[in-house]
Amino acid sequence: MVFDRNPIWTQLQDKHAAREYVEARIGGDVLPRLYWVTKDPSDIPFDTLPERFAVKPSQGAGWYHRCARRRA
Repeated sequence: MVFDRNPIWTQLQDKHAAREYVEARIGGDVLPRLYWVTKDPSDIPFDTLPERFAVKPSQGAGWYHRCARRRA
């Protein structure tokens, strides 16, 4: 990795940018559904999300939070 200057590594380290790469190369039908992308968590439309979903940052391995909406 020290001597490999291929710019693809920069793109693939970001989950959202990696999705764009995969979609362009082989199509989006192989990717899981993406409900929302934001830099500000306060604008997430929680009432439009499914009953269960996961929240992941675009960078960082293993960082995620499984969520389940409360029933009314």
